Formats: sequence, C-alpha cells, structure tokens
Amino acid sequence: MKTVTEAGAKYTKKSFMAFLEGQPTCDEKWVLGVVRASSPKDVLDALESLTTYGNSNRLEFLRRACGVV
Repeated sequence: MKTVTEAGAKYTKKSFMAFLEGQPTCDEKWVLGVVRASSPKDVLDALESLTTYGNSNRLEFLRRACGVV
C-alpha cells in the first residue's frame, strides 16, 4: 500500500506529464491548481525528472509558474 507522500508525488508527476503532453483538459489554469495542491518537494522532483519530456513551451511555462528558472 502506498503512503500519502508517495501518492502525492505520483499525482504531481502524472499531472505534469499530462500537461506537457497537451491533454485536452489539462490547460494552464488546471496545472496551476495542481501546483497549489502539491508539496514543494513533489513539484521540484517532478520538474527535475521531466526536464526533457513533452512540449518545451509548456515546460517553460510550468518552470516559470513554479519559480524554477
């Protein structure tokens, strides 16, 4: 059984992946809600692991929104 911490980290990463892939309901407003709901550590870990994943324009937006430049 996963801990709450593990589940939160997985949710954050999978949500970022969906945003970077351009899934239809995953727009900028949606991903900002994910960022607010996630722990800072989960956000940084997800961004670190997804540096070469998906759309580069979306990745830059996500990095700026999270304060990671």
